[in-house]
Amino acid sequence: MDEIVSSLASSFSVSNTPNDPNSPHPRFSQYKKVSRPNEQEERRRRYLEEQKEKRHDYVLLARKLAGFHTENEELESADHDGDEPPEDTQMDYKRASRQLHCNRKYRNQLMLSEWLVDIPPDFSTNWLAVLCPVGKRNLIVASKGQTNSYSKAGVCVNQFSSQLPGGNRSSKKEYSLLDCIFVEQERTFYVLDLMCWKSHVLFREDTEFRFFWLQSRLQDCPALAEMQPFKFVPLPSHPTDNESILKAIHECSFTELDGLLFYHRRAIYHRGPTPLVGWLKPDLLPEALGLPQPKVPATVDRLAMLAFNADQRDRFQKNKKSPKSKNKDNVDMDDEEVVEVE
Repeated sequence: MDEIVSSLASSFSVSNTPNDPNSPHPRFSQYKKVSRPNEQEERRRRYLEEQKEKRHDYVLLARKLAGFHTENEELESADHDGDEPPEDTQMDYKRASRQLHCNRKYRNQLMLSEWLVDIPPDFSTNWLAVLCPVGKRNLIVASKGQTNSYSKAGVCVNQFSSQLPGGNRSSKKEYSLLDCIFVEQERTFYVLDLMCWKSHVLFREDTEFRFFWLQSRLQDCPALAEMQPFKFVPLPSHPTDNESILKAIHECSFTELDGLLFYHRRAIYHRGPTPLVGWLKPDLLPEALGLPQPKVPATVDRLAMLAFNADQRDRFQKNKKSPKSKNKDNVDMDDEEVVEVE
């Protein structure tokens, strides 16, 4: 029964997102999903072409996220959608409606990755690698004299004052938007990307420019690296040749390394999953990129997970090497659905 449950868990997914990192890697899971060769590379080319033609008003989007816009009409439509509640509950209904609207506004605003499945031919020249610590992705909104952190679901998880432009009383008229990984034990926001800084919108800028601004602007504000009450530390980017990746992992100072994000240099900041940002766990680097197994810091829970993944790969390799029976009527049910991995 346990084997059946694990097989179903690895072969079925409720997500329609291609190469969803929340599911097993399609190349190394026991039951491989059927997909066309180079399907991810085709979508990358399409995304690069489509982003040139996008005419989205990113300035308006940034102002909405920062709260510098009028919401009366939107709140009115939300308050009066459907049947009118009883008079004694109208106030609670409106308050809950406003909170729900706020959560929806900040939901799914971060750029998310896919598993790096098809290694692009220009991987060593047109891509950048960013090492990520284990933590929680947060959208940081600094505006109107305070700093709010939101989860990927749009829930406000913290509110404080910071030295970010717009995040304190001395800079109420400015606003900033940051994509961060929050490590609670260190009380640190590791900044992955920059969408807006000092009211200058960067959504339409390519990855190289955004990363340059991220490093230069945070270095110009040394107070951000101090604990008041949280630190903001920019994550550096690295070339994607094998030597540079191994050197970056070796010099990594994180308590626990979660994985590596790979950004296409010409990608704009796209909200939601995109094939222009790839994701790999450290234990998948040998199979995916041909690198030697790196030694990374890990907690006890992480070591247990790595041992489980190694056991799953060993079982798959054993099933892969076992000879197939020519008599299909006598094939054992455990081996019937095995699909070979390229």
